[in-house]
Amino acid sequence: MGLDLALAAQLLLNGVLLGGIYALIAIGLSLIFGVVRVLNMAHGEFVMIGAFGAFWAWRIAGANPLMAFVVLAPLFFAAGYALQYVVLHRAARGRMALEDSSLLLTYGLSISLVAVARFLWSADYRSVPLASGSWALGDVVFPLSKMIAFSTAVVTALALLGLLYFTRTGMAIRATAQSRELASVCGVRTRHVYAVAFGLGTALAACAGMMLSTIYAIYPDMGVDYSVRAFVVIILGGLGSMTGTLLAGLVLGVVETFAAFQLGALPATIVPFVLIVAVLLLRPAGMLAASQREG
Repeated sequence: MGLDLALAAQLLLNGVLLGGIYALIAIGLSLIFGVVRVLNMAHGEFVMIGAFGAFWAWRIAGANPLMAFVVLAPLFFAAGYALQYVVLHRAARGRMALEDSSLLLTYGLSISLVAVARFLWSADYRSVPLASGSWALGDVVFPLSKMIAFSTAVVTALALLGLLYFTRTGMAIRATAQSRELASVCGVRTRHVYAVAFGLGTALAACAGMMLSTIYAIYPDMGVDYSVRAFVVIILGGLGSMTGTLLAGLVLGVVETFAAFQLGALPATIVPFVLIVAVLLLRPAGMLAASQREG
């Protein structure tokens, strides 16, 4: 089935808007991996908790997700910081390597968070109203809620890049990502940097969840879907590459949108896995793999 120009432009727009949020989720995961050298298996569950945080802020206090974003983001950062600084660091002092212990602990955390969410909130589907309506440019429709969510994701991602490249904390994070030993010799408190990176990654995941709550239904088991997409994005973009992660998030959003239109929603769910296989075969290092980790 062919696509006319207007329909193709609409699908492209929808894919880019979705891909921006995918990129925000994946940037947090990429940051944690690039600095701490572990894959956070509970990353998608923090997306879910962030989405429910926005829902309950709206339900109880009438706060829109942007207000919840400002209030809850520091709380999620603090939770991620404490998780790394207290729990994961202590576990790494045992016989297992940091990567192994953190992988097991975060996997257990992901299961626990889903179970707690089911117990507290049931498996009902919920959503958060943000903005209704849209505006059109010719035949292309710009949904207002998706535009706000995308813009928030972009601003948040740019703020992170600004922190990484124009602050002393960012310099410490990038130095630790490149070489923990050399960073320690230069006076960087690497344990603190690990916790900051984990806290930032957690906050980014939660913020993405808050934005997703305004577009799609939220439910306790939603985290696994976004964990898979985050893993796909960082593999596509190159492990540790922030620029590659941003581009790969947009690519995945666009490809998924076109696939869902052409094949249907259910067959389109295999697209992320097809992309992983294709990239691993054709360009194992990712689309824009960095010669050095960007942090």
